[in-house]
Amino acid sequence: MEQLQEIFFKSSDFVARDFYFGQTLKAAIFYIDGLADKELIEDILVRTLQQAPASLARSLALGESPFSQVMESIMPLADVSSVKEMEEAVLHILSSDTLLLVEGVKEGLALGTRSWEHRAVEEPLTESVVRGPRESFVENLRTNTALIRRRLKTPSLKIELLRLGRYTLTNVALVYLEDLVDPALVQEVRQRLERIKTDGVLESAYIEEFIEDNPTSPFPQIDHTERPDKVVACLLEGRVAILVDNTPFALLVPTVFVQFLQSSEDYYERYYLSSFLRIARLIALHVALLLPALYVAVSTFHQEMLPTPS
Repeated sequence: MEQLQEIFFKSSDFVARDFYFGQTLKAAIFYIDGLADKELIEDILVRTLQQAPASLARSLALGESPFSQVMESIMPLADVSSVKEMEEAVLHILSSDTLLLVEGVKEGLALGTRSWEHRAVEEPLTESVVRGPRESFVENLRTNTALIRRRLKTPSLKIELLRLGRYTLTNVALVYLEDLVDPALVQEVRQRLERIKTDGVLESAYIEEFIEDNPTSPFPQIDHTERPDKVVACLLEGRVAILVDNTPFALLVPTVFVQFLQSSEDYYERYYLSSFLRIARLIALHVALLLPALYVAVSTFHQEMLPTPS
């Protein structure tokens, strides 16, 4: 307790509470107020531990029963993991978990009591469509992965978790379909992410600048979207998605130029209509790029081609 209180010195939101496990053995819990579910901790967790049988506390104090076995028999939570290092314990506390320590036991338990304010799933603001789902990503990483998992009910969907940023320790998810993606692509993306050395990652744009081929280029090289259905469609094409905690935008790699001329609605129309619209966008792009230049060339160097009023 002294070590943790020293680490979180001058942190007013750090909560440390001691009590007696089974009314005989001293224990303590630690959490961050505002990140952990305070009602769950106080009304269920602490009360359950205090009312534990004295025989369990006695066997735990004498070393007759393993700590994990004792806790599994009475713990009212499902998300429980063992913690043996102080650095790991601090990380769990900062990640919204609650740390449980018991006197005389050389390990702790990280209890999943995450609860914080977050935005509900709403209609996309930047990629609205006439036909298609009305769901968009939010700032909660687990909500975003759930939106993808709900559409891809297959164990082939893999979600690898990394932490980036020296101070922010931002959770970053690498998402792909193992049966469809090229393993070399996944390995390349993973290596580029692991090479990122920075103080903090606040948004997916931070990662985009680190992993793209030409960071100084003004043109986009990685596609981003806030629509789960578009991410799923790209995963089915063998691409890799990168989700970042605290941002509603996902990155899609690799990206080709024609991808920026596509719309999310193209996946829900007949193939000939979608193909016609994509060709029309391509023609419009060339007209927008070449017609002004052609007009300047004609009006500047070939004035006789433009009839003038007599």
